[in-house]
Formats: sequence, structure tokens, C-alpha cells
Amino acid sequence: MTMQKEGIARNARREGKYLNAECEDRWAGNEWVMSNEEECHIITQRFMTSQDGISQLLADVHDSSYCGTRLVDPLRADERRPTLPDVIWFGHGLWDLPLSGASVPDSTCDDRFGKIVAGLQHWQAGGTTKVVWQTNFLIKEHRTITNEYLKWDIGCQRQVAQEHGIALFDAASLFEEMQQVFDGSESVSGGYHMNSEMALEIASVLDATVQQQADQSQSELQAHLSKELRRIIEVEDQPN
Repeated sequence: MTMQKEGIARNARREGKYLNAECEDRWAGNEWVMSNEEECHIITQRFMTSQDGISQLLADVHDSSYCGTRLVDPLRADERRPTLPDVIWFGHGLWDLPLSGASVPDSTCDDRFGKIVAGLQHWQAGGTTKVVWQTNFLIKEHRTITNEYLKWDIGCQRQVAQEHGIALFDAASLFEEMQQVFDGSESVSGGYHMNSEMALEIASVLDATVQQQADQSQSELQAHLSKELRRIIEVEDQPN
């Protein structure tokens, strides 16, 4: 691949017109490209606005469409996009939960996460893409979602991830530990979002995963994630 010698960092622009007033830029997803004469890195964000959002990605992992718009491909003519990413870091989030997250549904863990597990296994089956599945975490307050539901949801995720060999980043355990370390101070902002400090910590783990673990086995990847989780907790637990 021939590239210009100067370093480049650029983001994709979105084209088209939103279909209705409920569509917002913050739900639309983004993509960034960083390249120089030696390397080209693509960082792609897709926002899951439903629990079935993985189906769109399975049909085409490069599909950037949202609400009548799409991202314009930011790659230059001398750059090539891989068939699949080196690492997929997936979180199913709080959108469109069963029973609106108000109570534990009358279903099994396999029923709850069947489509997601199938999708993540599909991506990692080829051996070139490493998959990480991030848990939700307990919240402070929400109009419909309860921690009773989230405890069940997180427990199910832990169970099926282990059963199906999917590497797990246990954000729920991290948040619980942080609450104990800081004697009740909040890792949650606005009732049900992680605060910026926690987001940066998780971003650092994602970065280390891409940099150091993209060519490792899923079991080695899981060991790395567990070690990184403990590192964050131990660092935060140190006295100032």
C-alpha cells in the first residue's frame, strides 16, 4: 500500500437527510482513519439502537446507514478496507430491552442472547477477528429499567459468554468494585450512563487490546481483559 508520507487523521462525513425529528447525530455512528507511510488504522463506531441491531451488522459489517443517511467512505484510493475488523468490541446497551427492562422476563438466557451469541461467534469463527463482549452495569435510576432486570441480564451474559467461548469485559464487576473503593461515589452519570473517567479507562483497555492482543487466542484475550480489569481497580484503590 502506497501512502503519503505525512501523518493523516480524518473522520468520515455523513451524507443524506434524516427521515424524522427523532434521528440525531449522537446515535448515528462514526468512523476515523489514521494513516502514514507505514500503517493505516480504521476505527469504526456503530451505535446499537435496538437489541436486534447486530442483525444489520451481520448482513454487512460495513453498513453505515442510519435513519436515511450514510457515512461517506473516508479511505483514499491507495487504502484498502479489510473484510472484517481485527477486533470487534460489542455492547448491547440499554435500548429496547425485553419488557423495557422493568422486570425479569419469563425466558431463558439462551433465548435472551441467542442472536447476539450467534453473531459474535460468526465473526470470530474465521480466526482473524477477535471479539469482546462488554457487559452492562447496574445503574442509579431510569424511567423504566430496574437493577433487578440488569442483574439478571448481566448474569445471563456472563453465563452464555463462558459457555460459548466469547471473551467478556465485565464492566459490571468493575463498576461494583469502584463503588466500594470510593465509598459510594458515583461511577454512573445522569442516572444510567458511565461517567467520563470510566469511559476513558475502558477506552484504554480497548486500545491495549487492539495493540497487543489482536493476534492472540480468545482464551488469551480473556486473560488479558481480566488482568486489565484488576489493574484499573488496583490503580484506583491506591491512596493519593
